[in-house]
Amino acid sequence: MVNSVNKLFSQMNDAFMFRDIPFSPVKFAPRNQSLQFKVNDAPQPAMTLWLMEGENCGSGDYQSYMAQVCATQIRDWLRAGQTGDALLTNGDSSRPVRASDISVLVRSRRKPR
Repeated sequence: MVNSVNKLFSQMNDAFMFRDIPFSPVKFAPRNQSLQFKVNDAPQPAMTLWLMEGENCGSGDYQSYMAQVCATQIRDWLRAGQTGDALLTNGDSSRPVRASDISVLVRSRRKPR
């Protein structure tokens, strides 16, 4: 996850829209180096970005659509965790994914509705 965020924000010179606020890549905790999220034994990406198809979409429709897509994905992961099909693995140990393992990055605190 940390590498994904570093890659995303390092793509732009002004990642935070202000030159006075530089982006500085961070390092992950060494103990998490082998941490993986798997669904049905398939490794999952650390970060997912979605795009809405079509043109002339209003911001309200876009935000509602993205909230629904995100909520559906999280619901599916949590259900799979309950059946043992969505696991966090670290070396030889694993456990079902739970809500506290998931984060959603949004632009402002008003976005996650």
